Amino acid sequence: AGVEKLKVRKDEKQSQLKIIQNQIFKNFLTQINTYLQDFAPYLEIRNLDAGYMGSSTEPVVKYGLRVNGNELKHKESGMNPSVKYSMSEGDKCALALSFFLAKLSVDSDLENKIIVIDDPVASFDRFRLSKMINYLIYFGSKSSQMFFLTHNYLVGKEFVKRAKGKNLRVTEGKILETEKSSVLVMSDK
Repeated sequence: AGVEKLKVRKDEKQSQLKIIQNQIFKNFLTQINTYLQDFAPYLEIRNLDAGYMGSSTEPVVKYGLRVNGNELKHKESGMNPSVKYSMSEGDKCALALSFFLAKLSVDSDLENKIIVIDDPVASFDRFRLSKMINYLIYFGSKSSQMFFLTHNYLVGKEFVKRAKGKNLRVTEGKILETEKSSVLVMSDK
């Protein structure tokens, strides 16, 4: 009888967890697709869900990806289009950045976080770069601190210019190579 009660309680808790998970995923899915509308409006995420892959004991997030309404597969399979061959590097970056920004959007403790962005601009055109800078400045103003690293000098300068235009405190720096490592050198301008 005790085992049956525990099983019923476990099933109730799993049902409650599934309801909460669905609410969180619905909000997260909406956020991802909102950012995708800015970076790649022809991309859309659907069917966000959690589960297990193979014999793994760690849950993973699963999702469906559509390009212009056509579903893309994650694996190669004959005539079906796949992510590998149907998306440009810029599209892949836009997708990854949209997931990242959505994660920041739903974080209720963002003001106590430090955000580190390491060169998210690879393969972005001017339009996507501009949108990305705007979002980074927005989230940087909401967090306790942000580090934005880029190899693209012009993007870095544009970021600094816009951040200063929003009256954010900005410290610029450079990574210099030493004999045995690298050093971050900061300068207040």
